[in-house]
Amino acid sequence: MLIAYARQSSSRPANTRIIEIERFPVGQVGAAYFEKPYYILRRGEISQEAFAVIRDAMALEKAVGLARIILSSRERPFLVETIGSGLRGITLRFAQDVRPEHEFFEGHPSVQLPGK
Repeated sequence: MLIAYARQSSSRPANTRIIEIERFPVGQVGAAYFEKPYYILRRGEISQEAFAVIRDAMALEKAVGLARIILSSRERPFLVETIGSGLRGITLRFAQDVRPEHEFFEGHPSVQLPGK
């Protein structure tokens, strides 16, 4: 559910099954940062209303949220977006793991196609 979790002081982060949305970024997060999608479901009756409020508010504002989650004992950046009647989360790569496209394409010749 989309509430807050307390960060543990131990070296291994605790998996609380809770997503903490830290901010709602303006603009788009580049697709180069996307890693793996997950569908987010509410757990139990008590979280149904909170899930619906967050989902509907995000859909109304066409907003996405940036969060942190624990997967495989690692803290990961996580993008949260509405999809249909639910939410989807996408794990994100860290900035240092994304190679800028200009570095990759620099020095490669542009191919000109014939008119036909």
